[in-house]
Amino acid sequence: MFIQSTGRESLYTGEFTRSRPGTPRAERGAALKGFIALAVVGTLACRLMIPSAIGDDVSLPSITTQPQSVTVIQGGAASFSVVAAGENLSYQWWGNGTRVPGGTNAICTINNVQPLHAGNYAVVVSNGLGGVTSTVVALTVTDAPAVIVLQPQGQTVTRGSAVTFSVSVMGAHLGYQWWCNGVKLPNATNAYYSIANALDSHVGNYALVVSNGAGVTVSRVVALSVTAPAPGNTGQPIICVQPQSQAVPGGCAATLSATVSCDNPVFQWSFNGVPLPDGTNAFYALPSVRNEHAGDYQLVVSNSTGSVSSILAHLTVIDPNQIPPSISQIPSQWTNDQTPLGPL
Repeated sequence: MFIQSTGRESLYTGEFTRSRPGTPRAERGAALKGFIALAVVGTLACRLMIPSAIGDDVSLPSITTQPQSVTVIQGGAASFSVVAAGENLSYQWWGNGTRVPGGTNAICTINNVQPLHAGNYAVVVSNGLGGVTSTVVALTVTDAPAVIVLQPQGQTVTRGSAVTFSVSVMGAHLGYQWWCNGVKLPNATNAYYSIANALDSHVGNYALVVSNGAGVTVSRVVALSVTAPAPGNTGQPIICVQPQSQAVPGGCAATLSATVSCDNPVFQWSFNGVPLPDGTNAFYALPSVRNEHAGDYQLVVSNSTGSVSSILAHLTVIDPNQIPPSISQIPSQWTNDQTPLGPL
């Protein structure tokens, strides 16, 4: 027996018996047995189809090895398998109440697993006589480790400069914490860290720890050096470190920044020649890059003595599935509480 419907589907099963025409009443207790596979929810109508008489040599399918729950890192592949006994078997895997596309074999593989794939899975094994449903198992999707695709840069600046360290990171559910000389920096929980007025007390080694459900990833450790202003400095704006062009995977955080030396600076970022209303800092942060963010960025720094423009920095947005498989990172020493101490 098979029951078919359209719309959102779920699985229900039940046993039935069926006698061939002309079977003596005394023998009907040993009538042909089958199995119902019901796929209907709510008020949807369904069709009931009973197969024609089946030979005595065909047996109802039975599952000898049930599928097992699977935990997969996002972007990986998940496989479920079942072992069944019977003749002329067919398979249909179900996930979260719907048929799994292509899930018509004893092994069901889902490639490039994403959070939307998480949930409950089962398989119906059937033949002309009927079907049997496996136990329901779970697919759990965990975060992929964070990958730093653009590392921070070390800087040497004059006293009073505006300084920004920044990274671009690929991953989900990310947390950020910047460190300096082995100490957590307060309120430094973004993909960038900005110092508005660099002083001798800011000199040191900086690093970023990025965390999610898969663990922690540490950036390379970079140094900030602060020097005295050059003699004869008139206070005019000087861009000491230009913004960098970047190629960033879609969905990553990206920060464009410059290091600037001058008194009372005023900042204005532009995108493709148009001033950005929120681009009034020494850095411009994009928490999650999209295709429409691709283009040319430029910073103008001004004060009462004049203004200066940065070079154009081009932002390219790339497919996150096409980034290089390995990103080199400078290893760091760690204390027992995972405090970055500096480069090896």
